[in-house]
Amino acid sequence: MCWFASGSSRGGAAEIRQIAHLDRHQVVRVMKEVQHEEPAIVREGVGKGSRYRYLPGGSERRGL
Repeated sequence: MCWFASGSSRGGAAEIRQIAHLDRHQVVRVMKEVQHEEPAIVREGVGKGSRYRYLPGGSERRGL
């Protein structure tokens, strides 16, 4: 399991930025790449209040 998908209840971009020392645009770019490689990571919400979560178990949990 990756550091950004550790199962914590909070998975916002602000936490990723603090850990990795990236700006918000870099975080968006990295998370898009990660989502492409690991579909179990989903973005919830839009804009400043959005967060990333690791949802193991396939597409049925994401409503796809």
